Amino acid sequence: KGEKGTGDPINPTGSLVKAVLINGAQYLVGVDNVFGVTNVSPYDNNQNFGRVSLSDSLRIQGGKDITTYVQNKVKLMDQQSVAWSFQVSKCDADFSATIVWADEAALPGCARCLINDIDLNVVTTDFATNLTTKYYPNGRNSPDVINNSERVRVSTNIGGEFKVTVIARNLATRSQNFALVVTGCFDGARGGEVGAGTSNTSGAVWSAFAVLSILTGWLGMA
Repeated sequence: KGEKGTGDPINPTGSLVKAVLINGAQYLVGVDNVFGVTNVSPYDNNQNFGRVSLSDSLRIQGGKDITTYVQNKVKLMDQQSVAWSFQVSKCDADFSATIVWADEAALPGCARCLINDIDLNVVTTDFATNLTTKYYPNGRNSPDVINNSERVRVSTNIGGEFKVTVIARNLATRSQNFALVVTGCFDGARGGEVGAGTSNTSGAVWSAFAVLSILTGWLGMA
C-alpha cells in the first residue's frame, strides 16, 4: 500500500538491495560528459541500467500504483529452475523483473569472468490473442552469459500472464543463491517451486517504507 507498517519485515541480502535499485532504474536520454552530451542507448557502457528511481522501484503513497514482489534468497542447484506467474493488468507502468547474485571470485585477467551462470527470461501470454512472447534480459535476444545482474522490462499495454523463469544454467559450485525483484500491475505471484516441486522460499510484497529505510541505511543517507 505504500504506507508505514503495511509490509512484512525482512533482512535483505546485498543482492536484493542491488536488485531493487536496478529493477526500477530508468533510461537516460543522454549523458553529460562536460564537453557535450553523449547519446546513449539502453544497457550501453554510458548508462548501463539507467538512473536510480525509487518511485519506479517501490509503491510509495501518492506515487505510482505498482506492486513490488521480492524473493530475498533463492537457492538453486546446477540445472535447476524456478518460475513465478503473474496475472498482469493493463497499466502505464512497465512489468520489470530483475535477478542479482553474488558470483564467486574469478581469476585476475579473466576474459569471461562469470563463474556461476544463472539465466532469467520472461514469457508473456496475451489474454486477448493467446499469443506468447519470450523476452531475454539486458536488451539481448538470447540468454546473458556474461553478467550477474539481469533485468527484463516489458510494456504492459495489454493484460496477460507473465511467467518469470530463472535457470541455473551452468554452476561451477554446488549451488548459488540469488535475489529476485518484480514490479508492475499485479496482485501477487503463483509458483516459486524449485526443480521437482520442493518449496524453496516464500515471497513478499514489500512495504515501500520498509525498503526505503533499508536503502537509506545501505547508501549512508541521513
